[in-house]
Amino acid sequence: MPEREYALGYVTMRFPLLSETFVIQELRMVREQGIPACVFSLAAPTDPLCHPEASRLLPHCFRLPFAFSWSLWGAVARMLRRRPLLVLGLLGRVVAGTWRRPGVLLRTLALFPKSLLLAECVQRYRIRHLHAHFANYPTTAAWIASELTGAGFSFTAHAHDIFVDQSLLAQKLRRATAAFPISDYNRRLLEEVGGAECCPLHVVHMGADLARCQPRPTAVGNGRPLRILSVARLDPMKGLHHLIQACHLLDQQAMGVECIIAGAGAERTRLERLVGSLSLQGKVHLVGWADSRRVAELLAWADVFALPCVRTASGKQDGIPVALMEAMACGLPVVSTTISGIPELVRPGCGLLVAPGDVVALAQALEGLSDARVRARLAGAGRRLVAREFDARANAVVMAGHLARLAGLGTPPGCPAPAVTRHGEADRVLALMYHRVLPQGGAPATWPAEVDPIYTVSEHVFASHLDYLQEAGYRTVSPEQLWRWRMGWEALPAGALLLTFDDGDPSHLEVVAPMLEARGMRGAFFVVAGQVGRPAGPAWDDLRYLRKQGHALGSHTLSHRPLAALSPAEARWELAKSRAVLEQGLGESVLFASAPHGSYSRQVTRMARRVGYLGLFTSGFGDNRARTSPFTWRRMAIRGDCSCQDLAGLCSGAWLPWHSTRLRTAARSAVRRTLGERTYRGVRVHLLRAREWRHD
Repeated sequence: MPEREYALGYVTMRFPLLSETFVIQELRMVREQGIPACVFSLAAPTDPLCHPEASRLLPHCFRLPFAFSWSLWGAVARMLRRRPLLVLGLLGRVVAGTWRRPGVLLRTLALFPKSLLLAECVQRYRIRHLHAHFANYPTTAAWIASELTGAGFSFTAHAHDIFVDQSLLAQKLRRATAAFPISDYNRRLLEEVGGAECCPLHVVHMGADLARCQPRPTAVGNGRPLRILSVARLDPMKGLHHLIQACHLLDQQAMGVECIIAGAGAERTRLERLVGSLSLQGKVHLVGWADSRRVAELLAWADVFALPCVRTASGKQDGIPVALMEAMACGLPVVSTTISGIPELVRPGCGLLVAPGDVVALAQALEGLSDARVRARLAGAGRRLVAREFDARANAVVMAGHLARLAGLGTPPGCPAPAVTRHGEADRVLALMYHRVLPQGGAPATWPAEVDPIYTVSEHVFASHLDYLQEAGYRTVSPEQLWRWRMGWEALPAGALLLTFDDGDPSHLEVVAPMLEARGMRGAFFVVAGQVGRPAGPAWDDLRYLRKQGHALGSHTLSHRPLAALSPAEARWELAKSRAVLEQGLGESVLFASAPHGSYSRQVTRMARRVGYLGLFTSGFGDNRARTSPFTWRRMAIRGDCSCQDLAGLCSGAWLPWHSTRLRTAARSAVRRTLGERTYRGVRVHLLRAREWRHD
């Protein structure tokens, strides 16, 4: 009999690490569920301090020895003697999968002997299942040990481990028993990499220990400076230099701020120099690493928690930082950025998000939180969200249930089978795109020459459309509801429908809004930001009225130019500036955009995501399905000659109207791609002018 037996073995790169307290918490809670678990550390920890909770787990921690160790090379010799072909075959697969990245290849080759020793440990301690945290080197070791012993393996995918380098990731996804991405964002990435043979994916969030994150009363402030806190490893991807620059902007505006940054790391010297160069020595304090008790004191001191994460040039970025969860659980309003899975935590109404690297927007968000009432509203909603979906204990119970079943232990008491993603009755959602509604318009042949007959419908036809949709049982939803549905956070009823209106035409306020409201329906209006307040565009009061009535507002860029025809710098300016203008005028976040003329590309989509939008609505024909990309949305353009019968055919998916419209849309897109955006627009203008001459 072995001196000890474990059913489950965790594999980490280094254990314990102060920056990976989530591994310590999860392992502790898994053991509390009665699962005999140990942890294998592939390298010695680098932190001089040890987390108090980790010390209780050290008797169950096995550190694999350094390369020059008799026990290590003895394990290699024994494995080569027992299973030479399999060992050499695994070595060949490792080389074939990493040779394009020499640094990764060398580190993986250095890890290979330890993977063979890990396989011996699996046999010695009769471990049934290995679970690795981080999809890179720890999972590679678990995969190799699994191949040699027959034990199953799974892994948790966090952030840099799948963003920076994906060597061997596809193989691991196809051989693993299961994988656990910490966000829906990560799940979609793993599905894409793993392809059709990908293992089952279960989203299990990291979480905050609510028992230790007691809510604090929101301080009024009484004229004192706004207290800003950030707790993070001092790493470029945390964006702390942007936080310091934002504090400098607020200081220049004579707004009192005091900022504490708690954490250790290689960036400290650079950050200290930045504080000195901006003359913020008395207002921004770098206090170094803080233990859990000190962090609790800082959270009680602060008014706002800020973590402006960015994506570095190497591709490193955060997943969903646990520090944000803990701050929200303590009742602090948070400010962060729109990268990766952060919007899954910091949702509208629960915190503020800005585009990564946008110092001005960050400063504006912090300034907005100087109002104690705003802080209290966001803090309350944020704590309720964390308690509902990001409770570390509850999520560890879910994880324990998964791992117990994978290890063949059944389901421990109190470990329900988790629902990975929940969607409601709706498995498809339609989005209809209107432009102009002509008051009291007759047939298109009788319309004034300046009216575009393609993108205009008469008031009478529009009314018949709404009546049909109402009678057929369709229910209007908002862009945010659709986004939450695709993320798996909200169920939508069958018949969910989004009505969108582009261009900010005057008819939207005069005709469309009253007709929608009379039927209990709501729409999403995408406005050209540069036209607001001008004679041809809507007034700010008009837009505020639409919001008050429950309609959604989004950006239709700044000047309505086709984004795919612009240079990258111009397209980014159109997207970012329009969002800033609308947010400043409306006093609220603008999270969705619509592509003018249906003109967009992959590059445009990436830009829209980077400047802070949660979704981009296109004119791509078709419906929208669950569990697909939550960023780009298809819409069906409603033409001036679309009768009520045509609309019914499109909504029902009837073969003839659906495919004829799809064919026409595809033909138009092919012509557009062939001619190029500028030529296509020129030809269309020429045809409209010819129509005007015929009217004359």
